[in-house]
Amino acid sequence: MSLQEEIGQLSEDLRSISHAMMPAILVHGDFLQAINGLINREYQGVNIDWKIDNQMDPGIQLKKEVQHTLYRIIQEAISNSYKHGEAQYISLSINKEGYYITMTYTDNGKGFNPNNIKPGLGLSNIQQRVQALNGQTKIHSAPNQGFKMDLRFPFHEVSN
Repeated sequence: MSLQEEIGQLSEDLRSISHAMMPAILVHGDFLQAINGLINREYQGVNIDWKIDNQMDPGIQLKKEVQHTLYRIIQEAISNSYKHGEAQYISLSINKEGYYITMTYTDNGKGFNPNNIKPGLGLSNIQQRVQALNGQTKIHSAPNQGFKMDLRFPFHEVSN
């Protein structure tokens, strides 16, 4: 491979990494489109059934920082479900309840005993990101019973 080809490949790799970290659609578009794009891009051809349920009023807009944080949380959760849980079904539900945004993420993977596992970098990152939103995380899992994560954090209206 020539130096020019290597530079071209490196440029393409950097573009892919940049897109995975902050997809353009998240900057200029819709949060749920970004999640669907993540699933279609990263898990195309993978045998997982998906259900995404957005129960929020279409007029509600989350701040871009919140959208980015939720995107990273979902990205980490999907990765954990696929790599560690061997899940075949993932469900994601987002809702606004009063002054809070709630999100429930569920899979039907192998599960684990939360009392016997040291939180890995993935779960730790998720919990830190939720704390940055002044929110709370509840993790529910048991061997052979999948994984469920409930998030709740205050909603702040986007100012125009």
